[in-house]
Amino acid sequence: MKFIPVKERENSYNLSGSTLILPAISIGNVPQLTVDLLITTLNLQRIGFLEDENVIPVVVHQSDDNKWTVIQQRAPVIKKRWNIFAENLLAFIKQSQFSKVVLLSSADATRRTDIQLTG
Repeated sequence: MKFIPVKERENSYNLSGSTLILPAISIGNVPQLTVDLLITTLNLQRIGFLEDENVIPVVVHQSDDNKWTVIQQRAPVIKKRWNIFAENLLAFIKQSQFSKVVLLSSADATRRTDIQLTG
């Protein structure tokens, strides 16, 4: 996985110490919509792209204070290549030295149990 900064931000971003917010591609696109809302609400700036042979390039946004980094991924990983993509993503996360990683996900409400409905 390769990070490619956009020209206008190549000297103003810092991934180290930032909190990474990563959407899981899942039912209802809730994580992707949450990322869109965060990008708009926090006025995050596009700082670059992640390029990996296992997925269509994804966009990386960051807050001006470099505290929040958000990956905007629209398409799923290429079929049967998830493990390789996950290994590449983990290597990128370690190399970038993020302080925290938050994975946004969603679940099908019809799979909830009765106890989950009341608790």
